[in-house]
Amino acid sequence: MSRLPRRLSALALAGLLAHCSKAPAPGDAAAPASLEAASSGGATASRDAGATLAKPAADGPMTFSGEYDAVAGTLYVPDGGDYAGVKFRGLTSDQGLGKGTLRIDIDALGRATGSLDGALGALTLSGALTDKTILTARLAPAAPTSGGYYGTVTAVLSPAGELTGSLKVSLHDASLIREAKLSLKRK
Repeated sequence: MSRLPRRLSALALAGLLAHCSKAPAPGDAAAPASLEAASSGGATASRDAGATLAKPAADGPMTFSGEYDAVAGTLYVPDGGDYAGVKFRGLTSDQGLGKGTLRIDIDALGRATGSLDGALGALTLSGALTDKTILTARLAPAAPTSGGYYGTVTAVLSPAGELTGSLKVSLHDASLIREAKLSLKRK
């Protein structure tokens, strides 16, 4: 084996290690001023820690609400090949079909929380608004049980102040899949 691959590997490793920063030891004089200022509660904390604090993701707190109408979702399983023996295609049931309401609160940092009630049961929402326009969130049962729907919400905030998107959920065992289009108005 030639020495060239070894030298290149060693050079690449050295480059990676050079770019890694070592965290200062506790009590080290090189500790960032923002940590000291933040722990002292001084007025300089916001100035020094400004680079590490999250920038506002939303224009102040916002609340959205609206309705959904859950329909049966789809599950695609290819025929043949590696999937030739798969018989599961999801259950057929009326459970989780129908209307409900959704409320989403977004704080100034873009953190999203909310609740959903109706055909899908009581669910909680947690997620984030990024780039002041894109909402992604997860849905989970409000009271964790052995069942319930879990899923996601994705939506876009329009310049007119409306959240439009969809929710996609399934039972904890993926036996039932539901989806709905969303159009939520700002309150």
